[in-house]
Amino acid sequence: MKRIIIMGPQGSGKDTQAKKIAKKYGLKHIATGDILRKHIKDKTPLGVAYENNYRQGRMASNSIIYQIVEEALTSEVMESGFILNGFPRNTEQLFWLYEKTHIDGCIYLNLPDFACKKRLEARGRDDDNPDAIKRRLADFKRKTAKLLKDIGKVSKVDATLPIPEVFKEIEKIF
Repeated sequence: MKRIIIMGPQGSGKDTQAKKIAKKYGLKHIATGDILRKHIKDKTPLGVAYENNYRQGRMASNSIIYQIVEEALTSEVMESGFILNGFPRNTEQLFWLYEKTHIDGCIYLNLPDFACKKRLEARGRDDDNPDAIKRRLADFKRKTAKLLKDIGKVSKVDATLPIPEVFKEIEKIF
């Protein structure tokens, strides 16, 4: 697999596992959340436009996300392969992505809400306040989780396992 989506609720370990996958399989890790936080930190026009919504735990607009992903999906990245982390998050984004490229598969990190909340509270990022966590988990259920039926090949992995065990399960998929 060369073009992969990694999905799961906030706190499920997407970033951790995506980095491990990218390193082992030579894929470009495209983490839209990391890219957005860098724009906010650097006070770019995009970051300034999104910062207030970020602090409230709101998802970026499709137009902002499309700009980020379009810039990241260079011809070199398309050739060598990638793992998308944090995108797509809704049906419109998924169909936009399908217009740009094919996807070989999706890894879904399954984690119950109580475990997500516990991990997010311990993480302590700016957008990990109780209201934002509640909003993001609700958005995930309402919009993102519904995408699984439209993506095609989805491999579910138990994200309650320790990090090395989760990665072993992911390696079986490859």
